[in-house]
Amino acid sequence: LLTWLTFVVARRDGPPAVAFAAAVLVASSPPVLFAAMQAMSDLPGAALWTATIVALALPSPRHLAVAAGCAALALLVRPNLVIVAALVWLAAVGSATGTPLSRARRGVGLAVPLAIAALAVAWINLRLWGSPLASGYGATDDLFLAANVPANLANLWRWTVETRAWWMLAALPGLVLLGLDGHRSRVWPALALVAGIVASYLPYAIFAEWWYLRFYLPAWPVLAAAAALLAWRVFARWSADAAPIVVVALGLAIGVTAVGDARTRGIFELWRGAQRYPAIAAWVRAEAPSGTVVWSVQHSGGLAAAGVATVARWDYVAPDALDARIARLATQGRAAWVVLDDWEEAAWRQRFAGQALGRLDWAPLAEARVGTARVHVFDLTTPTRAVAPALVRVVHGGPWPWTRRPPAGASK
Repeated sequence: LLTWLTFVVARRDGPPAVAFAAAVLVASSPPVLFAAMQAMSDLPGAALWTATIVALALPSPRHLAVAAGCAALALLVRPNLVIVAALVWLAAVGSATGTPLSRARRGVGLAVPLAIAALAVAWINLRLWGSPLASGYGATDDLFLAANVPANLANLWRWTVETRAWWMLAALPGLVLLGLDGHRSRVWPALALVAGIVASYLPYAIFAEWWYLRFYLPAWPVLAAAAALLAWRVFARWSADAAPIVVVALGLAIGVTAVGDARTRGIFELWRGAQRYPAIAAWVRAEAPSGTVVWSVQHSGGLAAAGVATVARWDYVAPDALDARIARLATQGRAAWVVLDDWEEAAWRQRFAGQALGRLDWAPLAEARVGTARVHVFDLTTPTRAVAPALVRVVHGGPWPWTRRPPAGASK
């Protein structure tokens, strides 16, 4: 849907070949491919925001209803993008033509579904976290800081270059050029979308991994369309007939190198590494004594999905309260285990540096191996160095998950 909508966005101001090139830029982008290999909300959210931009450019009330519905769904998918919703609403109303009354109706028609979505999110946050403005990600004041902007801006530029997204250099000039040509109803909401995404994530917490470019994916389709359209206009100055062909050739060349980069980054092997989640969860469910509290962060979803009775998040435990918490569980006759990816162990030791159990200097109960990575299960109630860890088997080989079908004639 995201790829097709990219084509639709570019097709309104250029020939099909140029729109195809824009779609290739999006479909082959490493952050898009990364998000396609993971069960996360980035691609659905990006597709919904792009659908909003597409529908806003059409004049009928039916398309306005589609735009409003898609925007509301996008806000439910990613509530932190409320700035995007506000800016897109302002741009949609400000760029509309017609009488003041028709523009007011347009504004109200777009605002009502957004307001319903915002109220729903506020109610959910109130029920779960005690405040309409709170969330499971932590305090807003801690997540959004002006001091984060320089580092995030540097990372954004570096990751964009590293993932072969050179076409971004032509994207913003392309959008501005379209705006100067008088396409206000199409360009203003697109510019508002890009500005809202940037404003939402530059002050956000600083992340060290390139794949956090996935946060910016809602802006990818309009930027890819603008880049392809600008390239087409530039080459058309020399040859109007050859320009679309040149743009397609460039798009395919960039796409091939981008897919190669994605392969080098192991994006197409992510599913193999993810097999550690059901493997370790199945072992814990089978081996943990009744009433065991299993602490985790990275594996919390997999453990809960596997039916482990009590899963707790250790990153919500106060740094000076770990030993007391585990001791209290022991007096209740409940064991406490922790499941950690190897890269999480340093964060555990750092968080609970002043606690005896924070040292994590005893043998794990079990170990799962995925390439060079390891997953460990530690017993927090009775830590001992005399236990050899059980080896949890993780399926590494075999075909892609969706090709695993029973052989013909096999019983079901």
